[in-house]
Amino acid sequence: MVSSYGTNLVVPALPMVIQNNRLFFGLFALAANSQFHYPKYFSMLVFGPDAIKTFSFGTDGEWTEGRPIWVQYHDIKGNDLEQFKRPTTVAILAPAQYKTGDMIYPYAEARK
Repeated sequence: MVSSYGTNLVVPALPMVIQNNRLFFGLFALAANSQFHYPKYFSMLVFGPDAIKTFSFGTDGEWTEGRPIWVQYHDIKGNDLEQFKRPTTVAILAPAQYKTGDMIYPYAEARK
């Protein structure tokens, strides 16, 4: 069984999944299983080829280190969705080890 996106949709489904002894994949719902500890629950995430090195879980089922990523989209023109698939329209601002660009302040020049 594959869930919808996010913890708020995965957690309510888990008791039914557990009762029916089903394999369950959650999408980006990392802490969904922290209360249930269901061995057939897996969370699908995108972390690249070194996922094991990217994060680890503590004994409580939570991440040992948080990984918020701050991004800013820029140079968006029109309504073409294809432009969002290219890395040229987004800059990773933080954390520092992943940084690909600086924050663009739209009104910085107007304040001078």
